Amino acid sequence: MRVETNKINATDYRGIFEEIKTKYPDIDEAEQMAAAEHIYTNDEDYETSTEADFGRAMVDDCHSGPKTLDELLEQIKSGALDHLHLDGNDWSELPVFGGTEPNCTIGVWSWDETRLLVGTCADDMHIINRG
Repeated sequence: MRVETNKINATDYRGIFEEIKTKYPDIDEAEQMAAAEHIYTNDEDYETSTEADFGRAMVDDCHSGPKTLDELLEQIKSGALDHLHLDGNDWSELPVFGGTEPNCTIGVWSWDETRLLVGTCADDMHIINRG
């Protein structure tokens, strides 16, 4: 489904997200957040992903979002994702980059096929190899 920029009147992230929730209720919340971030940073239409992994948005060809686990960690450390209001308590809407969900996800916020993004806050986020 295409979320069209010209149908969104808000200019701040929260306003864009609220409009998307209202105008595109069939898109799951993770995709609504991804679309809002994309439109907020790029002012381009957003094509929603057709894949989901346990309610988390899979990374697609979005130009603004991180394309790898390393890019995601870099954006977290730099504060580039601050507009998502991630407070360290619930980062469960971060994208994943392939692979299966770990058996235990306590302290695991994202992953790819071979590694996990772990930590308790932005300052101590780091990538470890899957055991």
